[in-house]
Amino acid sequence: MTVLATTAATSPWKRGKVSMSEMVLPTHCGVVLLSHKQFVSLRAELNITGCDVTMPNQLPEPRAVSSVFHPEQDRADTANSLMLMQFGQFLDHDVTLTPEAEVEGDCCDVLAHPDPGCMSMPLNPADPFIAEHGLNCLEFKRSSAFCLDSSEVREQFNIITHYIDLSNIYGSEDDFACSLRSGMRGMLLSQDVGGQEYLPYASGTENLVSGDIRAIEMPGLTSMHTLFLREHNRIAEVINQYTEGLTDEEIYQETRRIMIGAFQNIVYREFLPAVIGSTRKSLRIKGKRTRYRSNSDVSIFNEFATAAYRFGHSLIQGTIHTR
Repeated sequence: MTVLATTAATSPWKRGKVSMSEMVLPTHCGVVLLSHKQFVSLRAELNITGCDVTMPNQLPEPRAVSSVFHPEQDRADTANSLMLMQFGQFLDHDVTLTPEAEVEGDCCDVLAHPDPGCMSMPLNPADPFIAEHGLNCLEFKRSSAFCLDSSEVREQFNIITHYIDLSNIYGSEDDFACSLRSGMRGMLLSQDVGGQEYLPYASGTENLVSGDIRAIEMPGLTSMHTLFLREHNRIAEVINQYTEGLTDEEIYQETRRIMIGAFQNIVYREFLPAVIGSTRKSLRIKGKRTRYRSNSDVSIFNEFATAAYRFGHSLIQGTIHTR
């Protein structure tokens, strides 16, 4: 399988059309279809082994925890707009996508005879929200297992690149990335609606498509994908106007390089300081240039993908007015 890595040893661009065996970095670092890292392993502490086991139910129900620690409150942020949440979701879809187990039917329909891929949550009928909507279960599918054999510890894996590389715009695999390109002037595919560029339709469907399968989950997220699509094509057009003799591939890769750099700059200079504070020394970028380190393990931590970055769900406005 060919993947879009962040760099290749012989390329002037951060592109890396190389196979996993040709990567200049260790094979466990940041490419698609490899497992997440972990800070600690609770499985070791609980003496859990094997790929198909289910974690023992030693914790309270998740909904009960949420109701106690995160009660429904509408508190307006006086420092940041809703764009903080929207950019955060867009960033999340650039660095992590953990696939779900394939389960036939609704997990809530199999509570009496649970599928190993289900971990649905029974609900307390006394919960005000639950009572209002007449629910008795929250469907929950386990993440797909990453195991080399049945004796291995169950891990989870990422099906997109772990890098901040706008894979949510350009895709994480070469074949898919190529399908998003127009093949001319370094441009991405788009559709014209009233003189404006919008996301194109996936081939043979009426579904809008971008580099990540979640691009049309909600209008705000789709608008972010549209914004970055338009910016890519705007920059590509500028390069076309002021240079001569460049191929479609060269213009595309140069535009992609500029876009990734701009995106990373927003992440580290604007988004992260707004989230965790601007005094963090680790966020300070010294000088005007940064260097790629091929021996750095940039793989996403499981704790980050599964728990820590879910703080963003608390930033979502209860009602989002689209007009």
